[in-house]
Amino acid sequence: MLIQSTVAIYDIANLFLMQNFKVLYINILVSLMTFSCHQASSQEAVFMLPDSLATLLQQNSKSDMARVYALKKVVDVLLKEEKYEESLPFIKEISELSDNLNDNYSKALVNYYHGRYYYGKSKNKEAIQYLLSAQNIAVILRDNPTNKYLLLRIHKSLSACYGKCNMLPEAYQHVTKGLEINKNLGFTDDEYDLKNNLGLIYSLMNKPESAIELYKGILKDTLAFDALFNTGVMYSKLHNHDSTLLYFNLAYKNIRSSYDLPKVLNGIGITYLNKKDYKMGEMYLKKALSVPNVDTDMDCYLNIMINYAEVKFDLNKYDSALILSRSCKAKAKEYGVLMYQINCLWIEIRALDQLQLYDDIMPCLYEYNELKDSLYKIQDINMVNRLILQKEIKEIEERTKLELMKHQMIAEIKIKKQLIILCFIILFFVLATIIVSLLLNKKNIVLKNKKIHEQLLSDTLDLRNRELASKVLVQIQKKELIDEIINKLEVYTNISSNNTESIDTLIHNLKQTSKSNLRKDFDYYFVQIQPDFYNKLLADFPRLTQYELRLCAFIKLNLSSKDIAAINNLSLESVKSARKRLRKTLDITNLDDTLTSFLSKY
Repeated sequence: MLIQSTVAIYDIANLFLMQNFKVLYINILVSLMTFSCHQASSQEAVFMLPDSLATLLQQNSKSDMARVYALKKVVDVLLKEEKYEESLPFIKEISELSDNLNDNYSKALVNYYHGRYYYGKSKNKEAIQYLLSAQNIAVILRDNPTNKYLLLRIHKSLSACYGKCNMLPEAYQHVTKGLEINKNLGFTDDEYDLKNNLGLIYSLMNKPESAIELYKGILKDTLAFDALFNTGVMYSKLHNHDSTLLYFNLAYKNIRSSYDLPKVLNGIGITYLNKKDYKMGEMYLKKALSVPNVDTDMDCYLNIMINYAEVKFDLNKYDSALILSRSCKAKAKEYGVLMYQINCLWIEIRALDQLQLYDDIMPCLYEYNELKDSLYKIQDINMVNRLILQKEIKEIEERTKLELMKHQMIAEIKIKKQLIILCFIILFFVLATIIVSLLLNKKNIVLKNKKIHEQLLSDTLDLRNRELASKVLVQIQKKELIDEIINKLEVYTNISSNNTESIDTLIHNLKQTSKSNLRKDFDYYFVQIQPDFYNKLLADFPRLTQYELRLCAFIKLNLSSKDIAAINNLSLESVKSARKRLRKTLDITNLDDTLTSFLSKY
């Protein structure tokens, strides 16, 4: 029985040696490298919303869009601090506002935040579904920095989700898209996160050289802890222990928080184990276990415990190795981590063999075989689940592609409608401009013709007025000539008594002719030239007499008072008096207004 047990133990030992047991620790180190979809968070247990953000929410409660941007700042802070449950009410409020606004940016933002929420809850399928919906909306948004930055964050989160689902080509695709967008934006933190994700993709694709080149590119700009630690892990995969120690020690000097300390001490300890320097390995692993709250990260803590037990075994301290392995196994069992339980059992079996406690070996072997079978089953189940998950994600991608095509078609239709409307507006304005121009030209032509016509009328009227005035003056001269003849005849009559009766008759006829012909001719010609003059005057001043109307006509023709007196056989004083009375009748009170200027309006 003892021989059989010993043979079984060494069979198991050979199996583990063939599988290169130390590589397991390197793979565990790789598992400690995490995909980034946000900046590193603090490890504080309690989070309080800053007063500035609380005030911002209070101040932006009226405008929906302003409220969205205020809530965005709050959610960003909460997600950065990994306060996923606390962020959910604010995300839901943004969703409600998005429905009211019917705004594509806020819709994309809500889907992005839901994706981040489910990523934080380790629900990668739901996270990818929301993030792809966010991407489909974000790609059709206007090309501006705000929209581009949202698309950048979406790609960064998608790369992290696909990486966790071991869908490396998809993760790589979104990393490269994010890096391409950030070329124009230049956000340092996002650039770092994307490159960190790319390095992890290279690692999972078993391309450590590419990952090292990438991390060294990051380290040219900043000695960031993650880049240093990850570079060390990549060198450990290449079994370059000196370079591994160099970068782990640099990471140790650039630790960002106590949370990272056990991880880097564990890495240094493992490297010394690989170099067969067990004392240095023991020292660093002991330091790692002595870090306060080292069990906060249970995966890292169990890994340190196993490595420490392995060191004790290599230093022939089998009792210590047995105690540590059993303690680690109990802890791993408590948290249901089969791989660590199997590793602890392997150390325990070897320690029992060295201590020659053969009765205790067989139960451990049975337990080991059972756990190994369970692990294989779980791995098979996980593989199936992973394939199912990947298939479901592919189906989601197909649906979101259709959704993207739908969004793009809607956007194209909207753009076409806008272009058609714009063309109609431009056409309308062109036609309106042409019509208005034609109307204005026509109006200008009409006005010009009207002015020409009016000018012709004015010139004709003025000419007729002058002709009438000339005729009147000629008639006045004739009257003066007749009057002169009459005067001479009267003188002759007084001198000679012969033919007195005939001469008197002649004088009388001449006087009658002089009076009647002049007024009749004037009235005839004036009415021909100014047909509406008398009617307009009577309409405004119905009390005007016939004499006053004729006086107005004389004045309109700009005849002097002397000429008016001659025409009417009146004295000059009578005419002046008549003019004064006429001013009163016409109600001309302004002394600057003359009768001529007043009557020119008619």
